[in-house]
Amino acid sequence: MSQPIILSIAGSDTLAGAGIQADLKTIQALGGYAVTVTTAITAQNFNGVQAVYPLPAEQIAAQCDSLLSNVQIDAIKIGQLASAEIIQTLSQSLQGLDCPIVLDPVLISSSGQALLSESAHSIIIKQLLPLASVITPNIPEVNALLGTDFKGLANEMTDIGQAFFGLGVQAVLVKGGHSSDDQAVDYLLLPNKSPQAFASPRLVNLNVKGTGCALSSALAFYLSQANNLPQAVEKAKAFLYQQLKQAHFANIAQPSESARLLQPFL
Repeated sequence: MSQPIILSIAGSDTLAGAGIQADLKTIQALGGYAVTVTTAITAQNFNGVQAVYPLPAEQIAAQCDSLLSNVQIDAIKIGQLASAEIIQTLSQSLQGLDCPIVLDPVLISSSGQALLSESAHSIIIKQLLPLASVITPNIPEVNALLGTDFKGLANEMTDIGQAFFGLGVQAVLVKGGHSSDDQAVDYLLLPNKSPQAFASPRLVNLNVKGTGCALSSALAFYLSQANNLPQAVEKAKAFLYQQLKQAHFANIAQPSESARLLQPFL
């Protein structure tokens, strides 16, 4: 099989620990080739996100049109979208594409900085969620999108799935990093099927930046390889767990209590 081409649509992280930079590293480490559409420029360091500068929607459209008209894209990963205008433009650009689309609904940074205005939530729900092959929210993102107060427990997953399916979502991978379970359990929710749990030992006190970006990028890669969704989830989760377990972190100067950055090439 030829090297897959994965399109990352996301914001830029000055630390290169999340966003487009994390996607590039993950896809490259897995053997894919990443092409990119930048949606926003951020100013961030180990203390958090200081500023977010969304790019004009017409620039997003130009980037998408340039790639989609000339490059055979095997899968798409979508991260930070930054504004309602970008969401509307992107939903138009992606209409009719015949490749897997993984949407990581990045609404807030790990440090608490809003990365998408609440007024744009309804637009992402109506225009973009139904285009995705699978969405990968964590529990805070589930609650922000649905207006709920779920805890991430196993007995809540059927209700979460039904709520998203009612919005036209095709599949949901609920990430378990924010749950209260003893293990790190992600739940794959598919229509008319029981929730499928993917568990790994919970690695404590890691404080690693960009894990959601890495997981969704790995998921897009494995979907490009003709894996079905459960297989792709299993492989993507195993990839991320091994990176964390083996301490594949960048060695850059930082305060010892600050977040680590994944370095999947190690």
